[in-house]
Amino acid sequence: MVFGDEEQHKEICLVLVLTIWLVTSVHVPVPNEVTMATSWYGEQFQGHKMANGQRFDRNKLTVAHRYLPLGTEVLLTNPCNGKKIRAIVKDRGPYIKGRDLDVSEKVAKTLELRMNERGTAPVKVQPLNELGN
Repeated sequence: MVFGDEEQHKEICLVLVLTIWLVTSVHVPVPNEVTMATSWYGEQFQGHKMANGQRFDRNKLTVAHRYLPLGTEVLLTNPCNGKKIRAIVKDRGPYIKGRDLDVSEKVAKTLELRMNERGTAPVKVQPLNELGN
């Protein structure tokens, strides 16, 4: 692509920067509570860097979600047994079709999740806040 002059080049760059900013800062409203297909991640990810810059610890109350803001506290409920726990969105994912939420091994064990043949279990997710990191 050839630009006419320096001023036109600056205008195009500004438009591109503003477009990128707008697309990446769009806020997606979160419902009060929704049931999500949930999987868990553990030992194989221990120590890996998460989206928030911290290291993953499978023994902490960690959640990964594709669009909930990092730092959001969520109340997770196992609809099969009523067990509840609060956790923090610290990572992005899951990236496997049919999965909406990844939880740390500690969260999965606390909720006593029983995974189906696809490796998921239903979990009710209620955002309690939307604090960004």
